[in-house]
Amino acid sequence: VATALFIGLAHTGSFGWQEGIILLVFLSLFLVYSGMRAKTMPCDMEPMEQIDDLQEKPDGYGISVALVIGGLIGLGIGADLLVEGAVEIATGFGVSEAVIGLTLVALGTSLPELVTALVAAVRGHCDVAVGNVIGSNLFNLLGIMGITAMIGEVPVPDSFLQVDLWVMLASTMILIPFCRLRSKVGKLSGATLVALYVGYMVYLTHSAESASVMGLHF
Repeated sequence: VATALFIGLAHTGSFGWQEGIILLVFLSLFLVYSGMRAKTMPCDMEPMEQIDDLQEKPDGYGISVALVIGGLIGLGIGADLLVEGAVEIATGFGVSEAVIGLTLVALGTSLPELVTALVAAVRGHCDVAVGNVIGSNLFNLLGIMGITAMIGEVPVPDSFLQVDLWVMLASTMILIPFCRLRSKVGKLSGATLVALYVGYMVYLTHSAESASVMGLHF
């Protein structure tokens, strides 16, 4: 539903404050629904066996607060460097910023989710791995774009409307059979998903090269 909503709003041509409000409202409704479901559904999870792996409570909270503040500052600086570097790479290689965002920036910002999912899967907490992927995608679509659109208007490139949004929709639809049938994502399924993503990356690279050649020609 979030993917379909995002695609529908994208076809308005841009994400303004009106679209941002709609996205944030849907995010709020999802969070409220999740909270209500958590209270009504019994918890059948076993106690955490890895509790001993957690660090001991610190003597004081001053260092923890300082680390949080330092992390937030570093996050802001890192995000600025990431965007600046991505734009310079796009300019240097003669490709669009949209392609860099779909490849280099997307991969970089998704690495934390990858590490979290891997650790959760290795430790047997597969619900955490799946929830991490789905939850991060929901927050990216509804939360990040909603907040960004509230601050400033975000135009949608034509290439997104023609190809990329539909690839995102197809990727979402691929997961539905696994969830409905409660089947595992095994090695074969995982390899297939990775192969599909690599194919999409190849397509983006080819389209970027074609656009670059056309630009040089003109």
